[in-house]
Amino acid sequence: MKNFSMPKQVSPTLEIDELMRLKHSLEKNVSKEVAESIIKEIPLSINSTPDIRAEWVENLSAILENRFDKKTVKNIRQECYCNENGRLEDTANKIAVINGNHESNVLASERYKGYLDGLREAGLEIREELIYQGTYKQSYAYLAAKEIFQKQDQPTAVLTCNNSLGKGYLQAVREDGKTDSYTHVSLDKIEMLDLLGIPHNYIERDSYELGKRAAELLINRIAFPEKRIQNILLEAPLFRETF
Repeated sequence: MKNFSMPKQVSPTLEIDELMRLKHSLEKNVSKEVAESIIKEIPLSINSTPDIRAEWVENLSAILENRFDKKTVKNIRQECYCNENGRLEDTANKIAVINGNHESNVLASERYKGYLDGLREAGLEIREELIYQGTYKQSYAYLAAKEIFQKQDQPTAVLTCNNSLGKGYLQAVREDGKTDSYTHVSLDKIEMLDLLGIPHNYIERDSYELGKRAAELLINRIAFPEKRIQNILLEAPLFRETF
């Protein structure tokens, strides 16, 4: 592989981020038809292994260098947050979060800790300027999103910590025409979007199972107060419907 290399740290949303940037860069520097053709030619599966990612990058490098002149290849790569030699820059790993106030809200505190732990596990830098903490109201996420759009140093992904925040963020995104500018994941499914047929990325939680298990733990705690406190971790799959 001559001019393309993998980043030292791999973002947990690397595949989605890179496909989105590649698509937009090809559309801007070549054409929409070419972008769609190349994306279909070299698909990249979610949660790919490092070897598969490296092979994908090598195949992409070969396609770009065989089909386009050096100037076009350089422009395509730089639009993908790469330097002119193809190395993914740190800007590909900037994940913003919109949350409630972790100092006054227990739920917000747990989600804030999860966000920080996720960044640390992925080897990503914690950027205070990308952490938005206020209320769990739709209006707060709307204003936070507007501020994100004005940043000179842009994030590549945004995490909203409940469905109200997700609605506010998406409202701002649609108003400003930023629908394809950032990868977005909501910590709750937004039922309204399903009804409207609008795809979105979300973490699904089974509310019935949560309530059932919580009641069982409470009953058990009352019956056997001397026993150790139990913590149960339930499945919460991530559904990806968009870039």
